[in-house]
Amino acid sequence: PQLLDILAKHDVKATFFVMGAYVDQFPDVARRIVNEGHIIANHTYNHPDLSAESDEEVLKQILWTQESIEDATGVWPTIYRLPFGAGGRRVVELLDDMTSILWNIDSMDWHYHDAELTYDNIMANLQSNSLLLMHDTHQATPDVIDRLIPVLKEMNYEFVSPDEVGFDLRYYGE
Repeated sequence: PQLLDILAKHDVKATFFVMGAYVDQFPDVARRIVNEGHIIANHTYNHPDLSAESDEEVLKQILWTQESIEDATGVWPTIYRLPFGAGGRRVVELLDDMTSILWNIDSMDWHYHDAELTYDNIMANLQSNSLLLMHDTHQATPDVIDRLIPVLKEMNYEFVSPDEVGFDLRYYGE
């Protein structure tokens, strides 16, 4: 909710790759994501390394999350993000009715847990057509986003959907 408040304050839309278990636990947050015009997308049910899972388990993880999102929001996502970026061509081909979205800048917020280090890392790696990976699991991330959005707007960056970025890599090599 804090992150959604910050995005609303800055009039920016984002894409949320959500885990089905969290959607089941917090359906009101999932509804708010959709109701406020953000994109909601699939990030598996409980974040396994898909490269170590069977085809059947991969499909189960995605389907359970699709169903959780649809039950909570009425939306059936068309995009997903591979946990850890793992799964490679096999998973992408298995999920051929959806689009895999990767990133070209890892904010490292999941590692740093520190707003200043995360901000510095983002700014050092910023590029045209940036697709920025961030997580909402630590307070540093909303702090960074609240600081980052005005800076990026001042630099004439636009906030668009992942498909509009022009970063077409769909999986990392295994």
